[in-house]
Order: sequence, then structure tokens, then C-alpha cells
Amino acid sequence: MPSSLNNKNITQDQFARFRRGCMHGILPANWPREKVVEFIGTIDDLIDAGNIIKSDKTSTVSKVRFNDTDIVIKRYNNKGFFYSLRNSLRSSRAKKSWHKSLVLLSLDIHTPVPLGYVVEKKNALYNRSYFIMEYCEIEIVHDFFVRYTSADEQWYEIINLLKDFMAKLALHRITHGDLKPSNVYVTEDGVGILDLDSMMIHNNAITYLLKRGKDEKKFVSRILPKGYDSTKS
Repeated sequence: MPSSLNNKNITQDQFARFRRGCMHGILPANWPREKVVEFIGTIDDLIDAGNIIKSDKTSTVSKVRFNDTDIVIKRYNNKGFFYSLRNSLRSSRAKKSWHKSLVLLSLDIHTPVPLGYVVEKKNALYNRSYFIMEYCEIEIVHDFFVRYTSADEQWYEIINLLKDFMAKLALHRITHGDLKPSNVYVTEDGVGILDLDSMMIHNNAITYLLKRGKDEKKFVSRILPKGYDSTKS
């Protein structure tokens, strides 16, 4: 299986803020200034020239090569004036994803290592934002269950890892909000999650239980393989 993406040592101290023209955000502190300038100046070209993983009206995700390193950029696309106005009054989705990733890693919950975020403004209003993360080969849980069946020991091993993963989310009152096979992946020492847009860390017990119930239903119907018998795990 692919190696783990988890890194509990990632902290906000390893990032540096920047502001240049209509762009601002946070990128790795060890990136030279000229690389930061190059990156933010060519970020859309990098996305277009990269390997497009997903593209729709909401977002575009691309694997790109920059500074001799493979990274993934998720661009949150502009959906119109009212979308820009609303997002000008709150943190961007890219910034939220960056922060949520740091939280998960600090709790030893697997997710791709964040490299920062970029926010673009136009006429003083939010236009688009970009979430940048490390690229690493992973195995989506759906693909794992295609390769293995209930006759294989690995099948039950991963199911137990999935249960441990859900228990860890519950321990910290975290809900993902969009559990589906393409958002859950397998590593050699655990299970991780992608796409943190709907993720929440709850203070209110009632809200948490409601959201948790939805996560659990999706976990059973979308993640666990058909034919799973809980008495055998």
C-alpha cells in the first residue's frame, strides 16, 4: 500500500504570509521569495497545464509540477457576484481547508499535507481561492475493495481500520459531511480523508449527533463493501 501522508509535526510556524497585488495568502516559509512570486503569478497556468483530477463549476483540482515537486492545487471557482460578496465577509474555503488539514494532522488523522492557500480579489471583492497540498500516491477505498474480497484477510483488516478511523473522528467530535468512496483512502497504517469543505469540529452536542448520524449512514451505505458481515470482523 502507499505510505502514510500523515505528519503531526506540521505547524503554522512553518508557513509565511504574503501579499502581492490582488493576491494574498500563506505558503511554506522555506519557499524563496522569487518562487512565491513565480507561483502566484502562474498558478492558473500551472493548473491548466497539469493533470486535471476534477473540474466543475464549483472547483478545479489539478496535479501540477512546481519547483521540481509534485503538488495538488484545488481552485475554488467564482460562482457570481453574490458568491463573491458573501465570501468577502468570511474566510475563504481554501483557508478553511488549510486550517482543517492542520487540525486533523495534529490529531493524528490522515489527510494530505497542506502547503498553504492563495486568495485572489477583484475590485476589492473575493474572486477565487486556491488550496495547495502535497501530492502522494494513495489508494481510494473503493479501489481497495475492488482488488480484495471477503475471502482475503486484507478485506477485514481495512474494515477494522475504517472503524478505527470513524471512532477517532467521534473522539474529537469531528464530522466530515461528505463521506463517499472517492473521499476516503487507505495507507499502510490507517485511513485518511480528502475534501474537507464540509468538515466540522463540533462544540454543540446536539448538532454533532445530528451530523454524526448522517456520516454514519453514508459510511455504511457508501464506504463499507456490500456483503460485509460484522460478525466476522
